[in-house]
Amino acid sequence: MTDKKNLNWEISVLEAQTGTGKSLWKAKAKETKRQREKAKRDKQAAKSADQGSTAATITPDSNNTEDAEAKLQKLRKEKVDRKLYTIQKRSKALVSKLVQFEQQRLKRKIQDSTESSNEELEKDSETTKGLPLDGLVECMMHRIKKRSPALAKAYDVQALSSELQELNSSKCVQRVLGAKQAVVFIKDNSTDLTEVLTGTKSRDNKQSKPREETSTSEAKSAPKQVRSSVDDKTDLDGSIAGGSDGYESTSDLDADPTSKFVGSLDGNVSDVSVSDYEHEGLHKNSKQRKRQRNPDDYDEDADKEFMKLYHGNGDKKNRPGQRQRRRQHEREFGNDANHIKLLEKEKAHSNSRQRPQPQSHAAVASQPKAKEQTMHPSWEAKRRERELLEQAKTVKGQRIVFD
Repeated sequence: MTDKKNLNWEISVLEAQTGTGKSLWKAKAKETKRQREKAKRDKQAAKSADQGSTAATITPDSNNTEDAEAKLQKLRKEKVDRKLYTIQKRSKALVSKLVQFEQQRLKRKIQDSTESSNEELEKDSETTKGLPLDGLVECMMHRIKKRSPALAKAYDVQALSSELQELNSSKCVQRVLGAKQAVVFIKDNSTDLTEVLTGTKSRDNKQSKPREETSTSEAKSAPKQVRSSVDDKTDLDGSIAGGSDGYESTSDLDADPTSKFVGSLDGNVSDVSVSDYEHEGLHKNSKQRKRQRNPDDYDEDADKEFMKLYHGNGDKKNRPGQRQRRRQHEREFGNDANHIKLLEKEKAHSNSRQRPQPQSHAAVASQPKAKEQTMHPSWEAKRRERELLEQAKTVKGQRIVFD
């Protein structure tokens, strides 16, 4: 069994020889050492031949460079082939998962839809269930190769066959391969393969801006959006009224930032140029908006209530004791308090119980005693023997007188 070639190391060495690509520092150091030793040997050979060469320059041979470039390209292609094999296995697992997600989505849609649209959805569900995974994998691999011009040229990517073309153009396949996970998978793998094949880093490592800057930019853009919607309405009103309202247009204010002036807060114009009349018009259908609002949307009132319940306005007070709560209930409800009702029920229940009358001692003594149980004959004989022994003890010590 032959060992696998270390393609990364060989590619790095060849990149260092040709001076192209992103090679490892060890490979560069090895190539520099090789060129230095070659220059040293050339210098010694020149001295021995008395040619008097002053300095040996490191100039790689053109033929060797061309051979190294050809070998480098061949190794890169071999590395891409290995990666394609791994990507194909991963794409099959991804496609299988996406098909299951699509089936679940259609199933939920069928449950929520009406009877008229059920037939079409059930048909799509059956079509999605019968999609061939191998065909979907081939379509995905074709998209990965076709996305990069370098990959398409290296592998001579042609159009799909008629069967795959028909499969690729169906709506179900477009939904499966157009999912976010599939699009990201195709984009990332195509970029990685292009980097390996060309030996360049094509990705832009742009640092993402801080979150605070994005939040401030969104906050700045929000008033502009409100202003644009209001400007459309004011322009329409102005065209109807003849444009003689005496106010400056919003375009003049936007053109010269220094000319913007906001009056007092009691004025009829707010800081985003929305009049009171327009404000009433914008909020005219607030009840309808509440009806159409999604229950998952953010609710500011509910959030305030949540903060009040779980965090409180100050220190959390202890729960009052039982006696204090009962006194408070007596003040509020009087005799209708629950604990008073329970006490009355317990008293009534205890009075309703019938207790037996106590018997006198004479009545208890007059009751016939239960018959003693007869003992075993052996026990009875033992008892008689004890009685005779006790009688003999009483006679002991007395003098017997004969008449």
